[in-house]
Amino acid sequence: PLHRARCIHVSGGSWWTHGPVADRFRRDTHDDGVPDEVLALLSRCLPRCPALEVVVLERIGEGLSEPGEAERLREDFHAVRACVHAAEPTTGPTAEPDHG
Repeated sequence: PLHRARCIHVSGGSWWTHGPVADRFRRDTHDDGVPDEVLALLSRCLPRCPALEVVVLERIGEGLSEPGEAERLREDFHAVRACVHAAEPTTGPTAEPDHG
């Protein structure tokens, strides 16, 4: 349940394709930048995590070998930090997970 979460891990990954496009999915491989969709989910869930203590941004070293990747990591860090600073924790029953 989100109201009990103490740590959130954020990372980018790579696409894995097996067979037709319908079998394509994103893997949490830590080798690419954080997608905008992940940042949007982070922004939505942070207010529902009143016990949260840390948000971890992960990126493997091999993911920084291309030009511009270190700058992308800095951008991801600032984006995650902005999400954390913008979050206003909810209190009381609204901090419980949605069931609908």
